[in-house]
Amino acid sequence: MRIQKLSVLFVLMVGLSSFSWWSPTAIFYLGGIQINEASQADFATQLKVAKMNTVEVTIYAQQGAWDSDDLAIPLVDSVALYRIQSAKQAGLHVALLLRVQLDNALPENKFLWHGMILPTGNEKLQNWFRKYEKFVTTWAAIAEEEGVEILGVGSELNALVATCPINKIPHRYAYFNNKPLQKQWENRSFKYEKELQQEDMKVHGQASYADLDNYVDDRIEAHYNWGKFATFRGKWNRVGRMNKRRRTIKKHWKQLIAQTRKVYKGKLTYAANFDNYMDVDFWEELDLMGINAYFPLRNLSKNPLTEADMQTSLEAGWQRAFRQINQFRAKEKLEEMPLLFTELGYLYRDNCTITPWEGFGFSVIGNGNKQELLVWSKQPINYTERRLAIDALYEVVRAEQINLQGILYWKLTTHPEQLVYEPFGLVLTKDGADPMQKSLARFRNLEQ
Repeated sequence: MRIQKLSVLFVLMVGLSSFSWWSPTAIFYLGGIQINEASQADFATQLKVAKMNTVEVTIYAQQGAWDSDDLAIPLVDSVALYRIQSAKQAGLHVALLLRVQLDNALPENKFLWHGMILPTGNEKLQNWFRKYEKFVTTWAAIAEEEGVEILGVGSELNALVATCPINKIPHRYAYFNNKPLQKQWENRSFKYEKELQQEDMKVHGQASYADLDNYVDDRIEAHYNWGKFATFRGKWNRVGRMNKRRRTIKKHWKQLIAQTRKVYKGKLTYAANFDNYMDVDFWEELDLMGINAYFPLRNLSKNPLTEADMQTSLEAGWQRAFRQINQFRAKEKLEEMPLLFTELGYLYRDNCTITPWEGFGFSVIGNGNKQELLVWSKQPINYTERRLAIDALYEVVRAEQINLQGILYWKLTTHPEQLVYEPFGLVLTKDGADPMQKSLARFRNLEQ
């Protein structure tokens, strides 16, 4: 999920004038994905109490090595099917999102995440998409049969949806190709070496590191090796080769979507990462522009902010994010395509709006005198900051008439004990004890 999204270093927060194309939506899809609910009926009831109307169900295919076509397609998941049917019986909408999970226990995948999956060569790429198309169309047929309203054909496959033509090596790829630049950035953590403990240097699927030197060196090496392959380092006409691969990938996605439409008549989307939606060149084939909306909303503040100042800062952050989105949509003639936040979530801790995709391990935030180490599990509990982020989003969407058609929250539960395992969790209660519950409910006001 939010684990390793280093490409955010290069997100451009361009200050462009705001514009949008909007009319109130007949349905605002509000809900999310559950955390191990004991009773689907109780979960549905609590969703309705919270003024939510949508259940998200997720199915995972399993990826072996990041550069392989080793994609394992799951059998039809009876639990997922039961969740879909239970939601529909309760009168709720369903969004079915298909994802790929990278096997982080494999040594070759260490320090990588599913957004870096990129099979080597045309043969492996073609074979990967052949398997993936079967995965999507199988569940598309089920979605049609069960009356699922929204089907997401993929999520956060950054390298495998980068299909827009380029005239130079993109910033994030150039960063991974540059060891000195990586080292300069990563070495900021050595200032805090004495404060870091072994559990803070855990790598997903792997053992924790005992010392920071090896942690940083291995991380840089893993990203460098990935960058070499992704940019055809050492070969002639690297940009041309990258564009050729992008054209091939786009062709695969267009074919997959066309095949999906043969068996599914509902709304199609793709869940693009917040720093990757502008790399996708097949949005016109879909019905909703899906974004996993972990936009950085503010910078680190040296002094504590009042709620009013925090709200102002967060509204400015959302305005920047929507200016970028609208600039991209205007350029690609996608102005009338509604947005769907296919994922949105925040830690229930301080500073959760600075790098919202983070939730585990540590981050070094800022530069110079404003630099600070944040160990996420040790940040003070704070339910107010994330509530203010949702309030800020609502105010900006309403004031600027953004055609946002839904929010799927990561993650929802009726069991408070689940927060120990899921720091992004929102506990739904009858009285809305977590103030963010009522803030999210306001989005239903955007319906006609």
